[in-house]
Amino acid sequence: MNLIKFRFWSKKENQFITLPRVWVGVDGLFQYEYGDGQELVIQRYTGLKDDKDQEIYEGDVVNYKFSLDSFFKEGEVKFSPGCFGVGKFLLWDLDYIEIIGNIFENPELLS
Repeated sequence: MNLIKFRFWSKKENQFITLPRVWVGVDGLFQYEYGDGQELVIQRYTGLKDDKDQEIYEGDVVNYKFSLDSFFKEGEVKFSPGCFGVGKFLLWDLDYIEIIGNIFENPELLS
């Protein structure tokens, strides 16, 4: 069974924060209590780890290689309905993947 995990980026504090409680409301949306109603960005855990055993989350910037390519590429992990991917590849189809940052703390990696 895959563990459902999230991480939360506080736009106000400009850092990842830990929330003591998260739940699914009757509307099917995730609910949480935190501070003064500040806006948080919720990023989902993909259920996968990179080649250095780090958990991969939506919004991570990764260095990756697909078996048919002879070179490494960099890209952002994104969720499309039903799956996580980077570039034009599904995460589980990659031969190598290493987290090198994330879109909030390392936006320069995507330029």
